[in-house]
Amino acid sequence: MTSPEFIALRDRTLREVRLRPDPVDLALHYADDLADEDLRAVIGDRLDALKARLTAWRHQRTQAEPYLRGLEPMTFDHTTARLKADRLAREPAGAATEAARHRR
Repeated sequence: MTSPEFIALRDRTLREVRLRPDPVDLALHYADDLADEDLRAVIGDRLDALKARLTAWRHQRTQAEPYLRGLEPMTFDHTTARLKADRLAREPAGAATEAARHRR
């Protein structure tokens, strides 16, 4: 794709540095109606899903390795970093308990 619209979008996206709102953070902010036990379960399930997704992504990266060209390895690494960051942001010991404790 080399249309002028695509090139403009690509260039703008590469230049912009923005921290977009995280939908999970927003959902947690409005989780007052969840019981602490339910909140811990939801966060635990999310951590399990993130771990599984990260494992699968790493496996996919290994399988794709011989075929990756140019900047493709960087895109794999970027996704890996995003998955790790999302998991680590919510995984410290007792994260679910702390989240429940700091509720309004």
